[in-house]
Amino acid sequence: MITLQEKAACAARALKERRFVYPRLVREERMAKEVAEREIAIMEAIVEDYRRQMERSEVRDPAQGGLPL
Repeated sequence: MITLQEKAACAARALKERRFVYPRLVREERMAKEVAEREIAIMEAIVEDYRRQMERSEVRDPAQGGLPL
């Protein structure tokens, strides 16, 4: 099983890569600026969703001292 933390870390790496690679692709006219911005925004939203899910799971995890919601 792939954990929430593993998925969050993978999404964060993908976001970092997009932020690094996409500006070059735009400069080289291999990607439209609007497409690059949208793709980065989508991955930012995914990373934020995982961050929130991890926060909620920490609160609910009785093994971590949290109370179930």
